[in-house]
Parts: sequence; C-alpha cells; structure tokens
Amino acid sequence: MVYIALQAIFVVIVKFLPKTGLPGQVKRVVVVNIVNHLFYIGVASLGIALSPEAAKITAAGAIWAAPAGIALGFFFFVSFEVASRLGRKIMGQVLFDLQELAVSPIFPRHILVPGLFNYVVLKPLSEELLFRGVMIGVLSTQIHWGVAILLTVIVENLRYPQLTWLGKNTLRAIIPGLLFLISPTILLTMAMGIMAHALGAVAQTSRVRKLAESLGGKTGEKEIAEFLTRQASTGKTGNKSDKES
Repeated sequence: MVYIALQAIFVVIVKFLPKTGLPGQVKRVVVVNIVNHLFYIGVASLGIALSPEAAKITAAGAIWAAPAGIALGFFFFVSFEVASRLGRKIMGQVLFDLQELAVSPIFPRHILVPGLFNYVVLKPLSEELLFRGVMIGVLSTQIHWGVAILLTVIVENLRYPQLTWLGKNTLRAIIPGLLFLISPTILLTMAMGIMAHALGAVAQTSRVRKLAESLGGKTGEKEIAEFLTRQASTGKTGNKSDKES
C-alpha cells in the first residue's frame, strides 16, 4: 500500500515535467524508473536486513560468480530476445519500451547518460536485490521456492502487462530465479543481469540504425521520433522491415 501511494504521488509530480515530443516522454520515463529502482533497493534493504544469509548477500564465490554471470548474461540476453521476437510475431505488434529507447544515441546526453545508467546498472541491480534476494531468498524460508519464483513471474508480468512481452517477462523471472537458488551468492545473477542489459543497449542501438535505414537513411532524432510516435499511437507500423528487426 505504501508503494502504491508513493507511486501515485510521484506520477502527479512527473506530470509537471516537460512533455515536448518523444524526447520529453523518454525523459519522464527515465526519471520515473530511476526513482522506482531506488525504491526497490530501499525495500529490498529492509527485507535483506531480516535475513541476509537467505538473500545470499555475500562475497563467497565472487571470484567465479562474477565472470560466470557475465558469460551467462549472453545466453540470458539471447533467450529474451528470441522470446521478444516471437511475441511480436504472434501478436503482430511492434511495441517498444521507452526505458530501452532511452539508451539510443538519437537522444542528447542529458537523456542518454542517465538512461544508460538506469538501464544497464540500476535496473538489474535493484531487480536482483528485490526479486531474487527478497522475494525468492527471504520468502523461500517461509514458503516453497517454486511458489516464490511464481510470484516473481506474476510481478514481472504485472510490471510490463503487454501480451507481446509475456514470454520475455516469464523467462526474465524464471532463469535468474533458478540460478539464484543454486548459486551461493547473488553476485552471479547481478553480473548476468548487468551483462544482459548492456547487450540489450547495444541491440537497441542496432535496431534504431535499422529503423533509420528503413526510413531512407535518415538518422536524425526528429525523423525517428516522429516514426516512433506514430508507432506508439497505433501499436503497429505495418512495415515489414520493422517487424523483422
């Protein structure tokens, strides 16, 4: 209830931020998500304080956990990329996540830099602490671990409720959840999450470039922003090249 109340208050505040075109929308999304992820860390810290051992907040195994997580991050990224493309193909939609779009180089530095920090660092760290450390680690001391993972699947899909992302969201909850259970430290899934999101940022840049090519080589923010704004309003582009990107 406290989280819902804080979210409602913050949404009202955010409405007073600039709304000039797509850059304004992306800026607002970045600000909202940075605050959300900091809130996740705060909530997770309270839960972890109750049972740090269950949350696996330890440096034990860090020597192998970090490089192993980085290696696994590649396969984690590939899995939800495949799930995303399958979802778009089945639903016939080309939806985009403004939080991911914020890492595109078409935006100025005051949007790009915090967008990258939020997406590549803050997002995976806060989600691992809350969803794996607390919702699986701490809660699994009270309920069955399978139920704890199921709860993270439900929460993940409630956060991003589009049917297009159902498969992607489910994998993003199950894969790190299972790895967290068999790992002696949360550092494994943290490193995996950071690597996967870093690759996601690179992939997003590639998608924007392909989009620019489909628009006749126009790489300016204005042309791409206009196209994406139309896409957001219709939910689909009707452009074959976009559906394949």
